[in-house]
Amino acid sequence: MRLPFVAAASVVVAAMPCAMSSASAAGCGYALQLNRGIVDGTGPRVPSGYDIAQQPASSPLPAELSVFGGAVTTTDKANCRTNGVTVRFQSRDANQPAFLTRRTLTTDPQGGFTVDARPTRTATVRAVATAPDGTRLTSALTVVRVRTYVSATYTRLSGCDLAAAGSTYPAKPNHPVNVEIRVGGIYRAVATGRTDSHGVYRTRWSAGCGTHDLAVSVPASSSNEAGRTLFVRRGVLSR
Repeated sequence: MRLPFVAAASVVVAAMPCAMSSASAAGCGYALQLNRGIVDGTGPRVPSGYDIAQQPASSPLPAELSVFGGAVTTTDKANCRTNGVTVRFQSRDANQPAFLTRRTLTTDPQGGFTVDARPTRTATVRAVATAPDGTRLTSALTVVRVRTYVSATYTRLSGCDLAAAGSTYPAKPNHPVNVEIRVGGIYRAVATGRTDSHGVYRTRWSAGCGTHDLAVSVPASSSNEAGRTLFVRRGVLSR
């Protein structure tokens, strides 16, 4: 079974605050923040054989572009420590009733921490900790939306028929898959298939003789956003 989180080396170059936390009522005024960062690089890393899912600019980024970090803070730095605090990074997938701890970390001398764990499914994440004065701290919730990756290989059959085959990541068993042709910037589905129990698909259709810009798309599910391969131009001639 594929774990919903994978780890990879990364460098955080920008941080976007996305959390206020519960704060301690005591004099230390402890709080817990969770940030989402952008990793250095030209684009997301995808499994071998997959294209980057092509989506409008307003759609969610793949999770491979995100890492997390944060800090335990205090309003009294002179008298209240923030280092050495145990922080639990937790997530809850769309179909999960409760949060699960994915990583357990310890804050550095400045009270900060980083989490090099990236979801492969859309998830709600948070951080929880117990401050040195015993106050329980919980960051605000952050939803991380993750696309499905889909691969596509096109094979010419008899006449002007074509076959498309590939797989989905994370695997989408018994999930619809659409073969599309782009005409004048408009996507039009020309064939529909379904993946098998392993998230693999194969479908065929009469493409019509000529040159086509082809792509395969996977509709959104409860656990992932929709994904689409990059368009590939194929010439189809009768034989």
